[in-house]
Amino acid sequence: MCRRPAIGLLRIIGVLNDRENEQASCVWDATFDTSGHITGTRDVMVRRGYGDTDSLAALLESQPPTIYFLDGTTTIGPVRYDSRTLTSALDSRLLQAIDWTGTDITAETGRTADARGGTDISGHDRLAGYLRDRPRLGIPRWIIYNDGPGEIADYLVVEELATGEVHLGLWHAKASNGATPAVRVKTSRRSWPRRFAQPAAVPEHDGLSSPSGSVGRAGAGGHPSRGE
Repeated sequence: MCRRPAIGLLRIIGVLNDRENEQASCVWDATFDTSGHITGTRDVMVRRGYGDTDSLAALLESQPPTIYFLDGTTTIGPVRYDSRTLTSALDSRLLQAIDWTGTDITAETGRTADARGGTDISGHDRLAGYLRDRPRLGIPRWIIYNDGPGEIADYLVVEELATGEVHLGLWHAKASNGATPAVRVKTSRRSWPRRFAQPAAVPEHDGLSSPSGSVGRAGAGGHPSRGE
């Protein structure tokens, strides 16, 4: 993160730290302008892998780095945008509310809800019930509980369609910080792609799978799957 320059030029230097001799020296000095052009006043020659040798300024101009400024501006070469602007392609008319009656929305997992000794269920348990009650898209359906570090979702719903295609639904349920429902900004952003473990072959039956599951664990922290 750096402050946005008032004159439209950003100076960046490269420093070589010689730890053995306890010396630091400037080996690269250049300015970036708002059009993505880089001018090196002190340049060095570099090479990527087995590619041709080129100046560092030319390399960064052809492969521009992402620069984040303290005022919220982000630049990638000649492209500049306000990273604080919220954009979404999700049509709000597609949102469906879930009835959270009887749910402790501050308890994300069943372990937390059980430890409190109340009668309300956890957010995860409520979501599991909602997913089980939804109309099926195909004949067999697997609801995989995948909560844990490195998860790609709290629940993965795998359904084999009549066309032979497989539909994958990713569902998250996060606890509220208070009794009043709200948006948790810190958990509203996800990094993709995450790890995905390929499910095993889908058997043609309509019963519950064994604890070992016919569908493999997805990501880290996977739990036994449930087939329907």
